[in-house]
Amino acid sequence: MSLSLPAAADLAQTAPAFTHWRSTTPVGARIPTDRWAQAVALATRHGVSKVAATLRLDYVSLKQRLTALTPPVPVPSTASPAFVEMMLGGLTQAAHVE
Repeated sequence: MSLSLPAAADLAQTAPAFTHWRSTTPVGARIPTDRWAQAVALATRHGVSKVAATLRLDYVSLKQRLTALTPPVPVPSTASPAFVEMMLGGLTQAAHVE
């Protein structure tokens, strides 16, 4: 896979390291923690899908590792109202229905 964007240079430089690791380790060996850390750092910059495809990693595993490192988004403590009454200016008489 060729990456043409200059911003993806770090991703393109990391891909051969993963390829070399795969070629020198037995099939089924677990990816080392430092390699996962590299992949997660790249995923924060380039996105999970692009990094998983380029480095030939499992998308779900990379996504789980990324979300484990990012703090959860705070949920507002007050719920927004379901209905908001708006007063329109310029109406001087109430509508009368008979």
